[in-house]
Amino acid sequence: MLFPEVKKKGSDEVLQTLRQLERAMGDPWDDKAPASFARIMADDEAERFPVTAYDALVGEKVSRWLVPEGCGGMMFSYAESLQMYRAIARRDMTLATVAILPFIGYLSIVTCGTEEQIRRYGKFVAAGGSISWGLSEGQHGSDVLTNETRADLQGDVYKVNGEKWPIGFADRAGAMIVHARTAEGSSPVTHSMLIVDRTHLDRSQYRVLPNERLYGVRGLPLGGVRYEDAPVPASQLLGREGAGLEVTLKSQQSLRLGVAALCLGGLDTGLRLTYGFAVNRPLYGGQKVSQIPVSARQLADAYADLMISEILVASSTRLVHVLPKQMFLYSCISKYLVPNRLDAALRSLSQVLGARFYMRDRFGHGVFQKILRDIGMTSFVDGNSYVNMRIVGTQMGLALGKALKAYEAPEDAKRRELLDEIYDVQRPVGPPRWHQLGLSASGEDLALFDLVHALERLKPSISAQEYALGRKIVSEVERLEEDLKADQARLGRDFANSANFYALTDRYCSLNAAAACVQFALANLDHLPESLPLSSGWLGYVLKRILHWNAPVDYIPEQEETTRLLSVVDELYRQNKAFSVFPVEYEGTVETMEQAGVFMTSKASIYDLNAERPLP
Repeated sequence: MLFPEVKKKGSDEVLQTLRQLERAMGDPWDDKAPASFARIMADDEAERFPVTAYDALVGEKVSRWLVPEGCGGMMFSYAESLQMYRAIARRDMTLATVAILPFIGYLSIVTCGTEEQIRRYGKFVAAGGSISWGLSEGQHGSDVLTNETRADLQGDVYKVNGEKWPIGFADRAGAMIVHARTAEGSSPVTHSMLIVDRTHLDRSQYRVLPNERLYGVRGLPLGGVRYEDAPVPASQLLGREGAGLEVTLKSQQSLRLGVAALCLGGLDTGLRLTYGFAVNRPLYGGQKVSQIPVSARQLADAYADLMISEILVASSTRLVHVLPKQMFLYSCISKYLVPNRLDAALRSLSQVLGARFYMRDRFGHGVFQKILRDIGMTSFVDGNSYVNMRIVGTQMGLALGKALKAYEAPEDAKRRELLDEIYDVQRPVGPPRWHQLGLSASGEDLALFDLVHALERLKPSISAQEYALGRKIVSEVERLEEDLKADQARLGRDFANSANFYALTDRYCSLNAAAACVQFALANLDHLPESLPLSSGWLGYVLKRILHWNAPVDYIPEQEETTRLLSVVDELYRQNKAFSVFPVEYEGTVETMEQAGVFMTSKASIYDLNAERPLP
């Protein structure tokens, strides 16, 4: 059996693994630590690969967490592995990207490859090898069916010719998954995927292109490769000939969640820096920034957006173990919503920081500014926002119709059990079932289908206001279906390419996120993490926050609601724990952070913007 049943790991063991990783990277505010912010920023300024930090990860053999048990690795659950890469991303999104890049190509193998390919390249990745993802071409972007790279079968060998660009790790990877044309025409069956292993090629058969200079993630090796009559054995075909698009669409489901997970780590640090500044910076006669109502709300909103996003990613990632066919829809929702919402959250936090956000070295070594640059990458890699919205939009009408029918029907016990498995993040899961990923959700949206029944189950445990907000989400689902039908009737065949299509899809994604939060609250009711205690009113806050996304002048939280949620933020901040559904304790202390982060500005120092300093 390729992925055998192994000992199921609980949340305590996940936290232990994350603590081990934290210790290996060291205190981020200790300049001598392998993955310190000072070292990370020095590498970023020089636009160089983060060698020292990467070597620390290699020493911890983090690549083994990219490979399932039974294939040479240590990955038990995909959700657990992405928590590790979230933790790396809170240090540096460049470092997290280069750490996860070896897995990108292997993911298509584990999804669609033969047992021999999965085992062989699993051992390769676990031993430190890298497999890049050769999908895009400079002239064609996301339109993969117009790609020009060819793979012509000659006997039992394909000859590959063409250029792949821009590709992460193109200069370093020992192998590449290449999307190539194997027949004439531009239909899906004219393209295939091949595992091009460089160890079997002569240097004259491929040419590595120079790496590109980037706005963010500056140390990331992003270049390309040109193949010239590169021979690839037919046994290196991934799936069957003509299955290139199928392999791509199945593989991208997991990749999208990996990208979204990186955003979570970035905002964790951005919020931590901003909150530390806000509680230490006195203004207006001694009032702290965090006590100014508008700033307090911006901090609480950012935390709410982070929790909404983490619930989406954590639950969607578990689908590969519990209900693989649902990942087609949920991965697209996460990939659209999470990068866009967290990018906006960071920009809002930059307003709280004011001028310090714009300075490259005085405040927190300039880390906040780097995160804001880096997170921009996540909205377009592995499917840009509009690509993901189009996939979601094609499922929306059917899903809304089924949801409204489910609201009138009795509760489905089997569906409830599945939802508990998906949203109870502490419940152990079985082995990953990548080979069961599908290419259509058939309008199935379990979180939305069970929303009414979940609210009724939650009603005794939540406030009347929270329940009313949940019912408002239900009414918004009903209103969305009415608006969808009206626009379809009015626009006819033009609807699918209209601005209305994307606006309605955005609303649908938001309502799915609200349903996910309700399902999470119910599935974890008896053991909610300390980052989301029911007493904090977090459920009401996030539901109001989601409604506010679609109605910007409405659903503004009261000051008391903001204060309650910020008390949770403060507690996690003081304990130096992750703003996460897995609140692992970070390496270092809040004291070292506040000293190095230059939050205290009441005394004149070289870091005080108001102090007089000698000219250089």
